Formats: sequence, structure tokens, C-alpha cells
Amino acid sequence: MKQSPALMLNILALYVIAGVLIAAFAMQFWLSELPCPLCLLQRAFICALAAGPILNLRYGPRPSHYALSILALVVMSRRAQVPAALMIPYRRGER
Repeated sequence: MKQSPALMLNILALYVIAGVLIAAFAMQFWLSELPCPLCLLQRAFICALAAGPILNLRYGPRPSHYALSILALVVMSRRAQVPAALMIPYRRGER
């Protein structure tokens, strides 16, 4: 049975997302460091990003599933900008 390229790309996307999350957890445990709030937020949105490929694998490729992944990316990028901007130290006299 021949599989469609869309199916293979969704499987690949899930492997990449799982790899990113596994690497983040492995570094956390091996280095014995607690993740910062921004890292936790990014991990939650990376899990939300996986919803699109999961729905594509379950119900077949649809534009609405891809839109769900794009929405997760847009929200993640907007939410990550605010805490990242607050982490930058500000010194007087610098702009």
C-alpha cells in the first residue's frame, strides 16, 4: 500500500516535535536545572503544535488542521515575545 506524501510529512513532523520535547526534558534532567517560565510556555505550545499533524493522521489532511498548527505557532510567537523582552536588562543611557 502506497502512502501519500502528506501522511509521511505529518509523521515526520510528529517525530521532529517529539524529538524537540525529548531533548528539552533530557537536558533538564541530565543538567539538573529547572526550566524557566518561558521554556515551560514554549513546551506547552509545542505540544499544541502537534495537534495539527495528529488530526491529519486521524481524520486525513484538511486545511483546518494545518490552520490549527499555524494558529499555535502565531500564538506561541506572540506570547514568547513579552517574557523575552522582560528578560533583557535595561541600563540607563542605552537605547
